[in-house]
Amino acid sequence: TAVVQGDVPSLMRTTFTVRDFHPKVDRTGPINWIARNPNDVNEVFASSMWGGLWRSADRGFHWQLVSTLPSRSVSAVAFMFDGTPGGAVLVTTQEDFSTPSGAGVWRSDDHGRGWKQVGRVSDGRGCPSIPRAYSIAVRDTRAWVATNCGVLASTNGRTFDMLPAGVFGRGSLTGRNPQYFYSVEVTPS
Repeated sequence: TAVVQGDVPSLMRTTFTVRDFHPKVDRTGPINWIARNPNDVNEVFASSMWGGLWRSADRGFHWQLVSTLPSRSVSAVAFMFDGTPGGAVLVTTQEDFSTPSGAGVWRSDDHGRGWKQVGRVSDGRGCPSIPRAYSIAVRDTRAWVATNCGVLASTNGRTFDMLPAGVFGRGSLTGRNPQYFYSVEVTPS
């Protein structure tokens, strides 16, 4: 069994096996991203490309589908602490045609009970026909999202805008779409 561990404060140090993070339901698809609430070690979210967003309230031993999120194609999930009690949950989604213009960033201020779309991946500016948001990086109240149309950025986690083309140079090595980004990362400083 593979073990997932990290260098975290002793309050949060726990050893989990990979199977502990896999929701025990059929047809979820691969798990893309796992985010644990650093202020509540019991709360864990896992995203699935085809199976939606899953939440555990007991450190990953039992999982429940977050059926209130309109999109089912979830790329990434992260916590943001901006004064929202318990923290806000941000997820990135790809267009799955269950919600018009559903690709982008969704925010929940109540642990996944309700959602609001706070950023959209535009299919303009020569982007591919199917918009996709991939990874998310959060630092304090700022966030960045890699998309197939560029990078979405927010200074407050409540509104996201596309950064101007060319800010990061080329995102794609194929040359077909230089604004195609799969991941973003925030370094400490």
